[in-house]
Amino acid sequence: PNPVNDRLYINTKETINKIEAFDLLGKSVLTIENVRDYVDVSSLRSSIYIMKLTSDNGISTKRFIKQ
Repeated sequence: PNPVNDRLYINTKETINKIEAFDLLGKSVLTIENVRDYVDVSSLRSSIYIMKLTSDNGISTKRFIKQ
């Protein structure tokens, strides 16, 4: 669900190698490699973030809201 509280669930058939979250100023605030089904975002402040997902097929970006 978006907005998220503590867990950001990743729903994809591809294997995600790395996820990076950026704040609205473009600063990297979270980097996780070898991602499973979800990402723990409990350490982030309430705000809007841009997420960069890296897989073997390329890079995708998504926006999410942390409550």
